Amino acid sequence: MNPETLKLLERANLPPAQARAIGEAIEVEIVDHKSTLATKTDLLEMRLEFAEFRGAMRLEFSEFRTSMRAEFAEFRKSIAVDSAKFRGEMIERIESAKGDLARWVLLVVLGQTAAMLGVGYFLFNQLER
Repeated sequence: MNPETLKLLERANLPPAQARAIGEAIEVEIVDHKSTLATKTDLLEMRLEFAEFRGAMRLEFSEFRTSMRAEFAEFRKSIAVDSAKFRGEMIERIESAKGDLARWVLLVVLGQTAAMLGVGYFLFNQLER
C-alpha cells in the first residue's frame, strides 16, 4: 500500500486499522480494473491482430474471387456449347417443319383445285340440261 494513501486516510481521523483496510480495498479495486482496462500495448496488439486478420481476409477473398471467375468462365463456356446445340436442333426442326408445311400446302392446293374442278364440272353439266 502507498504510504501517502495511508497518511491521507489517517488525517481524515480514521483509526489506522480502518485506514489500512480502506487502502487495501482501493488497491484491490485498482488491480481488478487494470486487468479489465486496455492499455496502449493492448491497443497496439489489437491493431496488429486486426491488420493480420484484414490481410488474411483479403487473401481469402482474392482466392474466392479467382475461383469464382474460373467457375463462371467454365459455366459460360458450357452455356455457349448448350446454346449452340439447341440452336442447331431448332434449325433442323424448323427446316423439317418447312418441308412438311410445303407438302401440306401442295396437297391442300391440289385438293382445292380438284374440288373446284368437280364443282365446275357439276355446274357445267347442269347448265347443258
